[in-house]
Amino acid sequence: MKLTPQEEQCLKLFRDNDNIVTTGMFLKTTLSAEYRKIISLLRKKGYEIPAPILNRSQPGLNQYTLIEGKMEHKKKAPIIQVSEQCQKCGSFYRRGEECNVCQ
Repeated sequence: MKLTPQEEQCLKLFRDNDNIVTTGMFLKTTLSAEYRKIISLLRKKGYEIPAPILNRSQPGLNQYTLIEGKMEHKKKAPIIQVSEQCQKCGSFYRRGEECNVCQ
């Protein structure tokens, strides 16, 4: 699998900082305008980078963590509309056999 130069730069930034990068650190690089898109693309290619717990009082300190090692990307079942409501919440949408809201 081929990585773009921006994806390689993003991975290097993680690896150079013990696999933890804050939003403030991203903003000091040429990735600043695109870092969320690049992280999303890396996730689709199998890299595990969980979403951070947001620090609303100091947004520049939100931490993204690369869990090293390529993971196999798991595709979720598509969300479909069904004719019967969920008995718990009333939603008409399912992901596979489970309610998309209650799961």
